[in-house]
Amino acid sequence: MCVNCDLLVGLSSLVIAICALGFTIWQTRSSIIHDKLSVKPYLSTWRTLSEDYLAVKIHNNGLGPAKIKSFGIYVDGQKITGMFLEPHKKALAIVFQNYQFYFDSGTYLGVGYMMPANQEKDLVAIRFTGEKKPTEAEVEHALKRARVVIKYESIYKEEETLDSHEELQKQLQ
Repeated sequence: MCVNCDLLVGLSSLVIAICALGFTIWQTRSSIIHDKLSVKPYLSTWRTLSEDYLAVKIHNNGLGPAKIKSFGIYVDGQKITGMFLEPHKKALAIVFQNYQFYFDSGTYLGVGYMMPANQEKDLVAIRFTGEKKPTEAEVEHALKRARVVIKYESIYKEEETLDSHEELQKQLQ
């Protein structure tokens, strides 16, 4: 009977060790998932519009920095090329070609830039200067023609994409 007791004690110890190992693996995985979520960036855009002022802003609503991998501006499906703020100005000239405006400010997010959590920047800000000002519907139409695509990653190298057209679709649902 002592042999059976030794076998039972040995099997019990083995079961306890396997359970402890399983719990440790589960706890480690949960901790990794939590750590990744606690530093996940989330870029979003929105606009501010008044009678003569339009600003499209970008904000990192996430908990961690967003490392910019690529930045592109498109109008009517065509990528606008240029250095730094040139694509911003070219895109605005195309979508607001019937209006006079002053380019107030803009932000170029270069490859490798780390946008901190809770940082907000004006992607573009313009002031309409002519007598003729666009209506809100005309601004909406112009913004639908323009598209901003930003690929970024977290410090854990998890890639995300901000696509202004996808954001617009979410808002319309």
